Amino acid sequence: MSIEFSEASGTLLAPEAVIEGLLGGDDPAPTLAAAGAIVDGAPHPRLEPALLAVEHARCRLRLERGARTGAVWASPAVSAILVPQEGRLRLSSFPTLFLPDALARVNGLEPRPRIEPARAISIAPGDLATAIATRSVAGSGLDPDDRELLQETLDALREHWRVEARWTPSAE
Repeated sequence: MSIEFSEASGTLLAPEAVIEGLLGGDDPAPTLAAAGAIVDGAPHPRLEPALLAVEHARCRLRLERGARTGAVWASPAVSAILVPQEGRLRLSSFPTLFLPDALARVNGLEPRPRIEPARAISIAPGDLATAIATRSVAGSGLDPDDRELLQETLDALREHWRVEARWTPSAE
């Protein structure tokens, strides 16, 4: 798998083993140098903030969305984010001030679509659980109008996401 580095944004897109080695303090792989992420044996100046955020994080966040996981390391000035992309991991940094926006973007947060006209549907709890799990109204026992409305609702559902934050309180 290829390694890509954007000098403009300081974003590194690389296989998991390469990212883990870089974050674990291993010697940078020659492939990182070939991609421009390592210059004269040191991280590129645009990649360095992400590495410093990982090293000096005051808060660590674990991201979960569907079956995918990621991480954020938040320091006072700069944060780093690591998320899966195209079978690789993307490491980038941003000002910590924008952490809420970054979390909203990576989790696809936006207003829920409103289905008009709003109507109540009566469905047994077990049938509803099955419909949500399968994203299908098959076997729900609803009349055709309610089946159609329930299917619209199921189609509008989004992936479950979760952010877990951990930090060690200061001694002060």
